[in-house]
Amino acid sequence: MFLNIRIIQRYFGKTFDLNIHAFEMEGRRTLGKFKESHPGGDALTSLSKWHEFERDNPDTFVGMYQFWCLKPGRGASLSASKP
Repeated sequence: MFLNIRIIQRYFGKTFDLNIHAFEMEGRRTLGKFKESHPGGDALTSLSKWHEFERDNPDTFVGMYQFWCLKPGRGASLSASKP
């Protein structure tokens, strides 16, 4: 089964009542490439834009996903960060 950000968000939401709050990635290359293809202040916090990016760049998260999750109403929205 191929997993992507949307599938994982739906699973976390339905199964555990959690929202993806943030995810981590190694290095700055992916983040720089994302910012080039999705300019704008709210792009980094948009799961739909990350889904588009992952669809167009399928090897982006080839290793694994590392997520930070929160119960709804307990924090801010998605943010991308580096370790």
